[in-house]
This record gives sequence, C-alpha cells and structure tokens, in this order.
Amino acid sequence: MDYAEARIYISPGISEIQKLIETVDGNNAHYTSHFSQNEDFFIKLNESIKIPPLPIHHNVGTKTPSGTYIEAVRRIILQLSPIAGAIFPGLNYFFDPRDHLRPSFYKLYRIGSQEYIYLLKLDLTFHPSYHSIITPGSN
Repeated sequence: MDYAEARIYISPGISEIQKLIETVDGNNAHYTSHFSQNEDFFIKLNESIKIPPLPIHHNVGTKTPSGTYIEAVRRIILQLSPIAGAIFPGLNYFFDPRDHLRPSFYKLYRIGSQEYIYLLKLDLTFHPSYHSIITPGSN
C-alpha cells in the first residue's frame, strides 16, 4: 500500500494461502465485534491463538514472501478458521511487503455504479495489554 497516495497495490496471490482460504468454513464466528477509540473496527476472539515467529527485518522491495512467511500465515489461518472462519469467505490474500505484520485480504464489490474494496488486515503486532509472550526471545 502506498499510504501517502492512498493507493493499494495488490501483488499476485499466493496459491497455498488462497487455496486454504477457499476451504475455510464461513459459519464459524466465535468472536465479538468492537471499535477502538480511533474508530477502527476489530474483533475480539473467544479463544487464544499462537502467532508463529515472523521475520521482522526483510527487504521491502520483495514482491513475494518467503516460504517461512507463507507457512506462518497458513498456520494462523488454520488457527482462526474454527473460531473466526466467517471473516474469510470470498476474500483474496495479497502480500504487502511494507506491512508484513498485518497479512492482507481483500474483496472487490459493486453497489449500483459504485465500486468498493473490502480490506481485512490481521494485525499480528505485539500489544502488551492484550498479548503474552510464550517463548522469550521470539516474536
């Protein structure tokens, strides 16, 4: 995404992740919906999930993620599927190298003559108030 110009550049999809999204049961919705003080929408899961280690330093010019990164995102989706599968149906995954700690998904749709994009970002950044460290020295 180019935030200064408010543009979204969508990279080619990653087939391993896209195939997984297409198999997710969209009826699972064990979460509650909320808005932050900044009016950002978020969901609160009824169960904990374990975020696998993700690389912190990487080349932001890279258009495709590493195999390790793809596997980590795949593991996160597998954990979310039984408790928040309702967020995934119809979405497409794309890799944003400048915001890799927030895996991105989108869906384009039209209402009348107006086109819209539904954008979902999974915020995997550490929030000390809500998260706990399981293995010290990892992310």
